[in-house]
Amino acid sequence: MTSPADQSLLISVVMLNYNGLAYLQQTIPPLLQLDYTQYEILVVDNHSTDESINFLRSASRRDPRLRLVEYQENTGYGRGKNLGVAKAKGEYILLLDEDILIETPTLLSELIQLYQRLSNPGFISLLMKEQTDQTKTKLYGGFISLFSVYANRPLSIDALSKQEFHPASSPDGGAIFFKKSTFTTLGGYDVSQPYYLDVGDLGLRAAIYGYRTYVYNKQILCHLGTARKTNKAGWLWKYGYHFSGLSRVMFKNYRLVNLLIAYPYFCLICIMKTALNMLRYRDWHVVSRFMFSVGYFFNNYKSLIKERRRIQTERTLPDDVFLKIKRPI
Repeated sequence: MTSPADQSLLISVVMLNYNGLAYLQQTIPPLLQLDYTQYEILVVDNHSTDESINFLRSASRRDPRLRLVEYQENTGYGRGKNLGVAKAKGEYILLLDEDILIETPTLLSELIQLYQRLSNPGFISLLMKEQTDQTKTKLYGGFISLFSVYANRPLSIDALSKQEFHPASSPDGGAIFFKKSTFTTLGGYDVSQPYYLDVGDLGLRAAIYGYRTYVYNKQILCHLGTARKTNKAGWLWKYGYHFSGLSRVMFKNYRLVNLLIAYPYFCLICIMKTALNMLRYRDWHVVSRFMFSVGYFFNNYKSLIKERRRIQTERTLPDDVFLKIKRPI
């Protein structure tokens, strides 16, 4: 275990940004106040069109710990984070979205100590809450079973915080801590589609390669970007990758026997959800986006089979252990 006084390991806080000025103005200042002595902040900007770049350039001039990587095109969510991790200098990485607020300066010190005493850690996910709800959260890690794929119900933040940590099937994407070498060994995020194919896939792949995911509950981070989830246009765009993304996650990582049981049920649930969402929004675009997602999945089926063969051949655990992890309370 690393003692509080031993802070010789370099940690890179890697943040991906796209038009997040309103969030950066709140999330960058606390990052510069962390009490860990050896850390850098690397912000990857995905060709923002707001004033993010000017804000970040100014911040980096004031504090050399902040480095800025600017891309002249939007590289996408997964690819942008892969590039950020690749350019990071630290042995350990805290990977953040630009709308995640850290409010306690001791976070890095606590994470490095916890990581080094856990059993076979792959990822530490951070307990998070929505800015609009201070009592309950769905952001306590990913949990799946044969008949449920990432459908967290709200749990009490107070009850969760009474545990120091709990295991999960996969981390939440907004804030995760890991060794850079682990991320590299696993191949980083799958970038075959722009959304719904990041930490879920990475967490399941880590599990069948023998790594474990934990959620740290003693620091509660705040997700400021709740409005992004309720924007209809943004939701529709994301929905166009929901079926294809989760289908790819299942096909790549599940053992065949579990896939044959779980996948028909998953397809039925997706059809039912699409019908309900169409009624909710009173918009036929919900159906068209679902059909786009189905087509996207089958158009990439050949490469998926090749990827599945490679992953299943290389897996080190015979069981789909991620299906057996229960919610903490």
